[in-house]
Amino acid sequence: MKISKRYKRLKANPSLHLHYENQFDGFEVYTDRGPLIREFLDQLYDTTERALDQYSRVFAARFDLRFPQIDPFFCRDYDSNKFISTFFETLKRLIKRDRELAGLERRVHQTDVRYVWAREVGRSGKPHYLNRPQYSRHSPDSGNDAFRTRPVTG
Repeated sequence: MKISKRYKRLKANPSLHLHYENQFDGFEVYTDRGPLIREFLDQLYDTTERALDQYSRVFAARFDLRFPQIDPFFCRDYDSNKFISTFFETLKRLIKRDRELAGLERRVHQTDVRYVWAREVGRSGKPHYLNRPQYSRHSPDSGNDAFRTRPVTG
């Protein structure tokens, strides 16, 4: 019996399943560079749904955080989560401060920052982080478009 690509597992971590299709739960996903990880797509979907349940408008952004080309001695922490943790702590502080300043002029609502991130190793052999932070903003994009990985205008 031939096993469908749909059910193949990641060799490096057999508990993860590969997703080859260009649709995931009715949303377009991009598999041009290879399969995606089903469990990561589930987490991304759940995070997006929670944001949409809490807010009528959701802003989603993607950041690719890459390490600079530096001496390998300074790269010993590349496998640690401290870089991505620091990034999100800083992002949350900036958003909180932005909301506080906006609150001086008008009424503003609380904003919860939600995010999904992944660390990959690129062609350079160095890790980089992918993420999808989401927070409420006045944006024309909402609903299903919030799940898309490219800019969508409403």
